[in-house]
Amino acid sequence: MKELSVIIVIIIVVFTTNTITQNYTNQTVKELTDKLDELVEITKNKEKDNSERMKIALEIEKIWKQKKSKLSYFIEHDEIEKVEINITSILSYLESEELVMAKTESEQAIFLLEHIKDKYELSLENIF
Repeated sequence: MKELSVIIVIIIVVFTTNTITQNYTNQTVKELTDKLDELVEITKNKEKDNSERMKIALEIEKIWKQKKSKLSYFIEHDEIEKVEINITSILSYLESEELVMAKTESEQAIFLLEHIKDKYELSLENIF
C-alpha cells in the first residue's frame, strides 16, 4: 500500500508540473506569435515607417529575453537557440531595411514557436 501511495504522488507531481510548464509555454508562444504576426503584417506594407517595425521587433526581443530563462528549464536549449537566432536576425534585417528577409525570419520564428508548443504538449502522439 505504501508503494502505491508513493507512485500516485509521483504521478500527480508529474502531471501537475507538466500542466504548469505547458501553460507557461502556451502563453509565451501566443504572446510572441501575436507580436510576430503583427510584425509580418506591418512589414508587408512597405510604405510604413521602419521605426514602427523596429519598435515591434524590440518588444519581441524584450518578451523573449524575459521568458527564455524559464523556458530553458524544460525545453531543449537547441530549440531556444533557434528562436533566439531568428529574433536576432529579424532585428538585423530591419536595421538594414531588408523587409523581405525580416518577414521570412518572422514567419520562421512563428513556425519554430508553434513547433515547440506542439513538441512539448502532453499527447498520446508524444508519449508513444
